[in-house]
Amino acid sequence: MKREKEGKTDKILLVLILVISLFGLLMVANASAIIAQENFGDQFYFLKRQAVWWVLGIISLALASRLTSQQLEKIAFPLLFLSLVLATAVLLPGIWHERHGARRWLAIGGFTLQPTE
Repeated sequence: MKREKEGKTDKILLVLILVISLFGLLMVANASAIIAQENFGDQFYFLKRQAVWWVLGIISLALASRLTSQQLEKIAFPLLFLSLVLATAVLLPGIWHERHGARRWLAIGGFTLQPTE
């Protein structure tokens, strides 16, 4: 078996990722159209929001695929430390945001995020 050259894109894997994620968008549209129409007057409300995050995810994928293994090694521990800080920040009063009785969210500058994701 020949060894792949570094920096070469695995086209089959990329196509599978795109197909599966597009299928996920289709499922969001299919599962949420009625609720979106009833609550927001737009049957594509959730699909539009999910599509924005899908595009940001694809851009992140493209950027991350450009990193070498040496670059990934350099940022691994800082990212681990950041994730631990964010995961424990939900325990601090005034930083966490309660949603449906759960305190798993952080409210930072009008933007909420769930650090475990």
